[in-house]
Amino acid sequence: MSEDWRASGGSDLDPTDRDNNPAYDLADELVARWRPLLAVKNWAERLQLLHQIHEQLQDDLEDIAFYSRVSPIFIQKIIDDLGGGPITSREQAHIYANSGDAEHRRAAGEWFASQPRKEQPRKL
Repeated sequence: MSEDWRASGGSDLDPTDRDNNPAYDLADELVARWRPLLAVKNWAERLQLLHQIHEQLQDDLEDIAFYSRVSPIFIQKIIDDLGGGPITSREQAHIYANSGDAEHRRAAGEWFASQPRKEQPRKL
């Protein structure tokens, strides 16, 4: 994993500035590293693996602000890299909901809103 973000301060970066932005650089590294494994998994398996990747990333970075910038970029890039597509499962919607792309998050919200609600037992 690149250490360049530490040299540049690792914080207070404009996440919309993709040039020389360590958050985008690290997200690119993560996509390159995890793309082959994520590509062969279904959405439920991807969600499980992404949880593990994110837990390790938090431990490795030790900077929650920088982690909070990298994570949505990484998720957006993974979705785009895997071909995205319409949401067909709860696990896929969870992944989309954590993307840095507003369209991904909107699609996730619409998918969740379209799902039937489970009846709650009535209290006596």
